Amino acid sequence: MGAIDFTYSNGTASNPTSLHYNGENNQYLQAIKAVGEILCEYDSDHKYPFFGFGGVPPNQTEVSHCFPLNGNSSNPEIQTIDSVIETYKDQVNQIKFLGPTYFAPVIKAAKEQVKACADQKMYHILLVLTDGEIHDMKETIEEVAEIAQDNLPMSIIIVGVGDEDFANMVKLDGDDVAIKTGCKDIVQFVKFQEVIRRSEANEATENLAALVLEEIPTQFVRCYSDKKVMP
Repeated sequence: MGAIDFTYSNGTASNPTSLHYNGENNQYLQAIKAVGEILCEYDSDHKYPFFGFGGVPPNQTEVSHCFPLNGNSSNPEIQTIDSVIETYKDQVNQIKFLGPTYFAPVIKAAKEQVKACADQKMYHILLVLTDGEIHDMKETIEEVAEIAQDNLPMSIIIVGVGDEDFANMVKLDGDDVAIKTGCKDIVQFVKFQEVIRRSEANEATENLAALVLEEIPTQFVRCYSDKKVMP
């Protein structure tokens, strides 16, 4: 599952300095392609529910903190990462960027989908692409804690785009949140541009893959070990 940040802190898509600006420098496009191509290898049907948050969707008048990227609330799945990219390109200029930045609604929606698939022995990953601002930290921590406490088969990967310090994303990924909530860590944070800058072109994807997948095997095994059953 995927979620894309359409809040005003990213800058409007028509602004050349925007993280969503159309063109080669669009960091969201770069991240969807790079991270999506890593994660898609672990998905058998190559269909991905993708959502937006923090913006006003086309043909609506109010901000939504969780809306289907393809505009289809009854079936938000998009076939292949290439189609996710094309859907994003098609929608980004039609979405009004607003705010505030709430993570909890997207995480809650993903949690409910995981619960609905409980009898299918599937492991789920929620990929969140964001510029790093967050205005519902308490609620987000509560949602993450509930997923961990219920031992749901789910991990959250947060990819930070842009050059913010991402202090809150680091907190969500940190052991201090797990200690504070009394539950295991299910969040992995990766700063996209830092990986790209520090790597040579032919090594960047390799380094990104290592960081994106770093904690997933442990989280996966721990989840099913706690359940006393492997999928």
